Order: sequence, then C-alpha cells, then structure tokens
Amino acid sequence: MKPIRLVKGFLTVGSWTFASRLFGFIRDMMIAAYLGSGPVAEAFLVAFSLPNMFRRFFAEGAFNMAFVPMFSKKNSRARMARRATVKRPSDLPRMRFLCSARR
Repeated sequence: MKPIRLVKGFLTVGSWTFASRLFGFIRDMMIAAYLGSGPVAEAFLVAFSLPNMFRRFFAEGAFNMAFVPMFSKKNSRARMARRATVKRPSDLPRMRFLCSARR
C-alpha cells in the first residue's frame, strides 16, 4: 500500500481555496469601483447571487431535504383519510351533505 499524502492534499486544496477567495475579493473590489454603491450595484449583486441561491436550493439537496418529508407526511395523511372514509361507509352521506352545504 502507498502511504496517504495528506499534507500534500491539504496544501493543494487550501492553496486553491485561498486563490479563489483572493480572486473573488479582487473581483468584488473591481465591481465596487466600477458600479459604485447605488441601485445599479445592488441590482447587479442580487442578479449575481440568484443563480447561486437556486443552485443551493435545488442542486445540493436543501430543497429536497425540506420538501420530501413534508410531501410524504401530507401524502400519508391523505391516504389515512381515504382509509377512514372507506372504513365507515355510513359517514359518507353525512360528509357529502356537509360539503354540499358549504357551497
């Protein structure tokens, strides 16, 4: 087995992360120098951050982690309600009467 080169990997990832942060800072400084601090700059920054927000929601699973449990819970409640209706056929005429009375 080859030994794990943990320090080399750590330094590689750390240096590229640092370079990315540095270039992002330089980019932000150039945008601020060019656009200033007015409404145009705010609109640009919002438009620049929206795709990242949607990527975080949909691609990285945050949306699925929040949506799927709620959907399955609602779906199971609907199934239980249908089963209760089938178990008590005598309640069906009463339920129809109540639903038609609200219209």
